[in-house]
Amino acid sequence: MSEEPDLNAQMEEKSRLKKAKISRLREINGKMSQLQQELLSALPAQERSGPNPRKIQESMDKLEFYIATSAYTPAQEKDLIRKVDALKKELKAATKDNEGWEKARKVRAELRDMRDERRAIRKELDALSAELDSLYQKIIAQGTQEVHKRREGEARREQGRTMAHKRERIRKEKELYRKEMEPYMKEVDPFVSLEDIAEVKKKK
Repeated sequence: MSEEPDLNAQMEEKSRLKKAKISRLREINGKMSQLQQELLSALPAQERSGPNPRKIQESMDKLEFYIATSAYTPAQEKDLIRKVDALKKELKAATKDNEGWEKARKVRAELRDMRDERRAIRKELDALSAELDSLYQKIIAQGTQEVHKRREGEARREQGRTMAHKRERIRKEKELYRKEMEPYMKEVDPFVSLEDIAEVKKKK
């Protein structure tokens, strides 16, 4: 019984925390939907329909690395340089809207942070749900024990009341019998029972 208030307090605290986590999760989901719309509007048309600048840059970096570190014939090297120049032009065209790319980069970073937070909150909610279930089971078990104890106590009290009532009834019967026999007690013959004396007196 002494632990039950603590369990109830823990239950209330965990429930409050779970409610706050769910509220925050809803906020994140709403904000992520908004950011996804912002990302679509911020991205230049090239990102949605044309080459990806990041991939172009990666290809260009690889070619420049090969040119700097490997041995090629003059014709091969010239061909690689032409490819690098073509990629530079393609990259310049793909990144024409620098402001849009910068905004998109920031939105992506914010979305990534929110996904991480959402993932962490979901794990915390799973843990809180397990803790709440455990606390609930403990409270139910304690309540069941208390019910049994109360019933046992009530049964003992009822038994005590029954015994007390029985003793009182016997006492009253004895008292009534004593009062009935009291008038005859002065004439008691040691060889005659009280019942016989009472019977004789009644006949007079």
